[in-house]
Amino acid sequence: MLVNSTRNNVNTFSFGMLSKSKLTPFRRVFCETFHPPLEKMKNDRDELTRWVEKEYKRMAFIPHSSKGIAEVLEPWKECVEEQLDLARNRNSIFWKFIIFKNLINLNTSYILDPKLDVIVKTIDDIKKNIKKGTEKFNFYRQYGNHVKEIALNKYFPNGKERTGWVNFVGQTDEKKQKELIDDIRALSYGTNWCTMGPLYSMLSIESPKHAFSIYLDKGKTVYGVRSEGNYTAEIRDDHNLPINLPEDMLDSFKKANPEITIWKNNGSMLDD
Repeated sequence: MLVNSTRNNVNTFSFGMLSKSKLTPFRRVFCETFHPPLEKMKNDRDELTRWVEKEYKRMAFIPHSSKGIAEVLEPWKECVEEQLDLARNRNSIFWKFIIFKNLINLNTSYILDPKLDVIVKTIDDIKKNIKKGTEKFNFYRQYGNHVKEIALNKYFPNGKERTGWVNFVGQTDEKKQKELIDDIRALSYGTNWCTMGPLYSMLSIESPKHAFSIYLDKGKTVYGVRSEGNYTAEIRDDHNLPINLPEDMLDSFKKANPEITIWKNNGSMLDD
């Protein structure tokens, strides 16, 4: 007969079954978040590790029905497989599980590219939050916030208030173009814009005649304007709804983009 008792809100099991109370704080929060079948495990912490490893391999290595999903997840798999073990020698299999569990539950078309240094920083932040008792392993949200923070510091350096337009104009140099695309994706994070994905961020500035402008208010992404030549082709708010820019925003956009002389939004002329 299995006896399940509760002491200080921590489940314990008798008769040799694995108990949360015997786990480290990290593994205890992991179990509370992802609910591995502890009741089926012996009083052996290695059995939990084996379960995590099995589940990670199932998520990361099984064939995906969608080619697009596989293409997005493959760089992440390569990063965590080849490099994360070098950066983290303890609990690395748990972090791999946490990362992929987050990724497969997202819209994979919009997942940012993996950057090892940002991954490691995100892990360090999560570990600090675990010690504070405030963490539930929302890895990707914190990862995306860090990626956006790097871009914000680039365009608003030295403590400058993070309010204003950031303009991206297509480049013929592939390296510069890739850098701009990465920055568009980073500053698009937290919106519902398709520019969070690599394809549409590339199309938004596919040539020097194409431009994409982002308005930020104290670091929050608010408006996006896609331009082609001397006219605006699309204006969206952060919920991806087509809008007309408010008058004050329109004035500031014109000052930041004097070459644009024709104002349209989904075919409707804006007041000049």
